[in-house]
Amino acid sequence: MLKITFFTLSLGLLVSSCTPIDRTIYPADDHLLTIADNYRKAAGEHVLQLVSEDEPGQRLLVLGRLVDEFDRELPNRVISFYHTDNQGEYGESVPGQESSARIQGSIATDGTGRFMLSTILPAGYDGGGGHIHMSIDEATPSAYDFYFKQFAGTGLLRWANNSSQAVVLNLHHGRADTLIAISKLPVRGVSAD
Repeated sequence: MLKITFFTLSLGLLVSSCTPIDRTIYPADDHLLTIADNYRKAAGEHVLQLVSEDEPGQRLLVLGRLVDEFDRELPNRVISFYHTDNQGEYGESVPGQESSARIQGSIATDGTGRFMLSTILPAGYDGGGGHIHMSIDEATPSAYDFYFKQFAGTGLLRWANNSSQAVVLNLHHGRADTLIAISKLPVRGVSAD
């Protein structure tokens, strides 16, 4: 019995570690497009345009809601973002300091914790998947990252899904050749009050 159980467990681990990642980016359904339209209407000044229209790369729209660890909305909180360009380069203004990346900016969430980030899909560097760094004022810890399900390896996805400082985004094709992702971003060490 012990040999059969060990064999079954070993086979299960082998199969789960070899399961391929679905890298398909599906079209956004009507529900997701409606959510995106509602964000655009409600976000107003809470939209951060990180890149100009002539920046090379795949357009990306991240619709987010900042919440505390008890799922309460965090209004009027400043979030700073930075990431690489479509070649995987930060283009730091201060050499060696990634947070001084060429593509960077900050925005405050609206009265319900929402924000909208308009940028390009960052390329990975050193063979890793592209990601977006975030710093959230008053949160402890303050550093968080967005990763992209379709562009991350199995090990990175496993780590990110078990990290309280990483959020894995599922990308969808939206309008005008723009990728869309929606995320609730839970942060620790900050109060909704």
